Amino acid sequence: MELWFLDNPDRLSTERQAIHDLEQAVDWLHGLSWVIDGGLLHLEAIIVVDETEYNIILSYPTLYPDVPAWVKPKNSKEKRWSEHQYVSGTLCLEWGQDNWHSGVTGAHLLESTFKLLNTERPHEERKIGVVESRHLLTVGQELRSSDSRLFVSANLSKYLNDQKDLKIGKFSSSYCFNKDYLKLFIQKIDPFELESWMDESIPNDIKESICKGNACEGVFYKLDVDFDIIRNLNTLHDLKVLLVEKGFDISIYNAESGGGVFTGGIKTVLIVDEKNIPNLLLFFQFEDVEELIRITPVYSEIYLENKRKPINFEILKEKSIGLVGLGSVGSKIAISLARSGILSFYLVDDDVFLPENNCRNALNWRNVSEHKVDSVSYELRLINSKIEIRKAKINLTAQESSSAINSTLNSLGKCDIIIDASGNKRVFNILSSVSKKYKKPLVWGEVFEGGIGGLIARSRPTCDPDPLIMRASFLKQVESFQSYESSALNNYESEDEEGNVVAASDSQVGIIADYMTEFVIDTLVNEKKSIFPYPMYLIGFKEAWIFKAPFDTLPIDFITPKEAKEKKPKKKMLTEHKKFILEAVKNKKNEDHTTQRN
Repeated sequence: MELWFLDNPDRLSTERQAIHDLEQAVDWLHGLSWVIDGGLLHLEAIIVVDETEYNIILSYPTLYPDVPAWVKPKNSKEKRWSEHQYVSGTLCLEWGQDNWHSGVTGAHLLESTFKLLNTERPHEERKIGVVESRHLLTVGQELRSSDSRLFVSANLSKYLNDQKDLKIGKFSSSYCFNKDYLKLFIQKIDPFELESWMDESIPNDIKESICKGNACEGVFYKLDVDFDIIRNLNTLHDLKVLLVEKGFDISIYNAESGGGVFTGGIKTVLIVDEKNIPNLLLFFQFEDVEELIRITPVYSEIYLENKRKPINFEILKEKSIGLVGLGSVGSKIAISLARSGILSFYLVDDDVFLPENNCRNALNWRNVSEHKVDSVSYELRLINSKIEIRKAKINLTAQESSSAINSTLNSLGKCDIIIDASGNKRVFNILSSVSKKYKKPLVWGEVFEGGIGGLIARSRPTCDPDPLIMRASFLKQVESFQSYESSALNNYESEDEEGNVVAASDSQVGIIADYMTEFVIDTLVNEKKSIFPYPMYLIGFKEAWIFKAPFDTLPIDFITPKEAKEKKPKKKMLTEHKKFILEAVKNKKNEDHTTQRN
């Protein structure tokens, strides 16, 4: 490991001299001691403010002076000194990662430390000054020390802003735990003398599945007070005094079970300030416990109407997707389409998710032993609560009820587009027939053996050849390709000369899934003029077979065949068919009439 103070002796001299000059010039800095610990150079010092000594340590990082040094209390157990101090104890000074330059020295940091302590005066009971922050923190930075969070959706913020007469009522929320966080989601507001409000933007699976049995109810008050007043509430007594001052009857719920809001058990109160900022306060009414626990609010940035999607994607919410195969390709396509705005899915797959699927599927260990259609459906509903899903746990090429297969294929034919993500040639043949019969576009893809590349294709009625014709034509074309091997078109895995399995990676499978998704979206959005000039592309991931380099893309063109003129049936045959159909309808009516009479 390189040590900056050995490799850059000129800078070390500058640092030492600047700190020495500062010590000679001021009366608040003394007790300097240089220490090397853990490969880092540190300066221990004492800063004096009004005869109060602050033992600090100035630490120089390995990459100094390209990255900033820092100052913190020497004693890690020292109480918090400043409002401008990170959880680690490091002081937030006038120079940091966002504005650092190599001209700043340790002496500048020491001066900034004195200025901060002298202004805030943490040794006094009442601080005499406030130091303005030199920068704004991101949401992520502000929340790093909070493990209990209240999600405030854009819909909730809008509701609070729109309801001018909102004063008091009840609220319902659900909460769930994971390894690091307690998260609360407000679902319902029941104001006095106003209609109830439900937050429809929160997925039902959040409301019901994850948080089943974890209901949290409480009381909310809308106060015309500044946020800082609410933020400084520390005890239940403080809260009661404020509510009474604002004219609220805090005994209003005391007739309820459990002794009311302010007596007995764990209670929650939602306080909304004059700017409609919600603050959830939790308190324990046991014995003499009076401390309020604040649940940190996390705000959605935009209303759901202003989605971060291309404008022309708006049409997708009116389209329906028929997707067969929810393996590594299909699971990724489904999730990507849901994020793009698709609200209607018909999912077909009979397979169960197993641990060995973890290497490429969009699902994970939580879904082991579940049917893939159920797990993917759950994930889709977490993306958008408005998504509607129909499922079929059907294997289109296995022993199944013929009527069930027929029903599944008819349902696929009613979708706006059909996607074959099965990687199964027999399934492709069946879906090609559905596409042709119902005149619906078909999109399909393959990942070639050993992850050398893949194929994406689509067939649109009136625009492209029939899917089976495209497939046959493609296979004929590849026979003429240099180094053609039929095995190259097998899916995913192969063996090398030593018998080791060579498999496509998750990222390679993801590329094919993403490109197939692009084909689907283009077909639905750009119905009149596609952005893709070809109906099929071969995409290489490595130099192999016909691919000259990674991401070598080869378009495959087809000549759209002229539609064969269908022979018109003879007049005599039409008459016979008509007679047959009328007779069948008559028989059905007679059967229904007999059944009703019996």
